[in-house]
Amino acid sequence: LPYIAAAEQWLAETATPGDSYLFLGGGAYTLPRRVAERDSGARITVVELDPEVTRTAYRFFGLRRQYGIASVHGDARAYVERVPDSEFDRIFVDVYSGHESLPYSLVTREAFTALERRLHPGGTLALNVIGVTAGEGERRLWSLVRTVRDVFPAVALYTHLGRDYPERQNVLLTASPKIDWSFPAQAGIFERWPEAEWPAAGTIVFRDLFPAEPAERSAPRERETRASKTP
Repeated sequence: LPYIAAAEQWLAETATPGDSYLFLGGGAYTLPRRVAERDSGARITVVELDPEVTRTAYRFFGLRRQYGIASVHGDARAYVERVPDSEFDRIFVDVYSGHESLPYSLVTREAFTALERRLHPGGTLALNVIGVTAGEGERRLWSLVRTVRDVFPAVALYTHLGRDYPERQNVLLTASPKIDWSFPAQAGIFERWPEAEWPAAGTIVFRDLFPAEPAERSAPRERETRASKTP
């Protein structure tokens, strides 16, 4: 998938060997697996709501125990709230509920404040976002961007199909608590959209419903499994 390739390239350019990673959303575990293959010293945690998704990744998608990836089965926001501050160098968010939109509990100012606290001072946050950059529906994307920008002093946005593409596309939204963080000019084939040229649409999302959303109330109790790396 293009956004996976873009995120992989972006992480390869910004990460350092032995970094600690938090992936919110497992899916096929493609990106965590590629990070583990590139950096055998990386410490990787994946939070995935459905244990069956993790089992499927081991069975069909090349995930191996020797990668040493820790899988936490439970709600992503709940996990973020309970881990210590400054726990991770890199956080990647790719959580979708089937409606091509991030869960509300992960897009508020409170959520991004929690994510920022879990990063090391020189760490980075990246989100795979599906949205419209221009025209009808753009407000949802730009509200997300504005909310991230209200928390993080350094933010960069990369688009798959260009800033004027009128339909939904993958966008890589990245941020760092380090004000002078140097972002790559591109993320694979994704082009960076300079912040000075962003439209004025969107509003900061303040209201935090966590943990009152129905999907979260019914989430299974968290359970962590950790694979052992082999020499």
